[in-house]
Amino acid sequence: MNHYKNLIKSILSLLFLFNSVTASALLSQEQQAAKERGISLYKQEKNAERELRIAAEAGDAEAQFYLAQQLRQLELNKALDSKESVKWFVASANQGNLFSLYQLSHNVKLCVIAAFCPEGEKSRGEWDREYRKTLMEKFASNDLQQLGELNDWVAKSDVVGEWFHLQDELRYAKNHRVEDTREWLVHSANQGNFNSLLRLALDDGDKLCTIVENCPKGDKTQREWKSEFEKIAREKIASGDMEAAYLLYVGNSDFNMLIKSAEGGYPFAQYQLAESYSAGDGFFWWFGQRRKEINKWYKRAAENGYPKAMIAYAASIYEYNGDLSISRYWLEESAKVGDSNGIGLLAREYASNPNYYGFPFDMVKAYGLTLLLAGLDNDESDKEYDRERLEEYSKKMTPEQIEQGKAFAEKWKVTHPIEGV
Repeated sequence: MNHYKNLIKSILSLLFLFNSVTASALLSQEQQAAKERGISLYKQEKNAERELRIAAEAGDAEAQFYLAQQLRQLELNKALDSKESVKWFVASANQGNLFSLYQLSHNVKLCVIAAFCPEGEKSRGEWDREYRKTLMEKFASNDLQQLGELNDWVAKSDVVGEWFHLQDELRYAKNHRVEDTREWLVHSANQGNFNSLLRLALDDGDKLCTIVENCPKGDKTQREWKSEFEKIAREKIASGDMEAAYLLYVGNSDFNMLIKSAEGGYPFAQYQLAESYSAGDGFFWWFGQRRKEINKWYKRAAENGYPKAMIAYAASIYEYNGDLSISRYWLEESAKVGDSNGIGLLAREYASNPNYYGFPFDMVKAYGLTLLLAGLDNDESDKEYDRERLEEYSKKMTPEQIEQGKAFAEKWKVTHPIEGV
């Protein structure tokens, strides 16, 4: 396990080495020198309290953390009153110091050892939320040096599983946004953000935070959030907001609200209604009536500019032996508004002979459109697929045609938007 641990630690250290340093309070030359001496002494396991206190009292968050660590060691050895280390961890954490946030959120013993928590101080759960939010913010801003230093520091811990637990926390923070935290949602909902209200109305996370008693300030039960969401949604609907009608459908599964939103002209609801009818929802006396409604709502959503509906309408016309000129028109429209799926489907139509919708065989356009897709910021698997298509197409083309395909791609970029560029 140590070999595995050291290997990952080395890789992470190399990654973090090239990133920006964290900010600290402005110190005088003497205070900075005292801080550096103090940290050096601390790392040599010598008493650095006097030197660290100079910079800590000047407001330096890093010095405050090391001073808190020094005092905590003395507290654990019962050589010092237990109250002061918490004070310096809090002062440092309140400036965003990741190490202090880690200690306050992970070390249950801090307040137990101190036998007190400062009046008005945050709970361990509140510190934990602050710590996780800070991790997300650092990933979001590509501020990775302190994350690397935290990784190295925790890797030295003797606590079984602590380093592996940190890896889980880092992975979660890297793959999630600050906007996904319950604390952010609660604050946003209390400021009137309708989408945050919806997410809280659908989320049963309040059960967990109630059990562990760490719900964010201003939080409510799921039932209370849902009631508030529905009240505001109905007010918005009364004023003609058809997106609110769709969100009310999402929030309480009221199919009538989906129909109302679609009839009110909201494109996504129109598309979703067609999808729902296609999946068998709703009642119709005869099959042809269902198909007629499906096409009606796909078409309305397409006419309102929704690319997925354009593609779906083209496919629906083809599937039921309709007018293929309609299918060609809407597939081209989806590509022209920049939808990457539409561009990919159109490229494959041009590259195939025969094809589904009756497009003329045209390798120049197929190559050009695929070249556009290959330049998008997609997953590596998508990029590899597009590169393979380009290689396949180029084998069927002359050098002159390939150059024409490149020119076609450049012209398309000038005259049409492209999703992902």
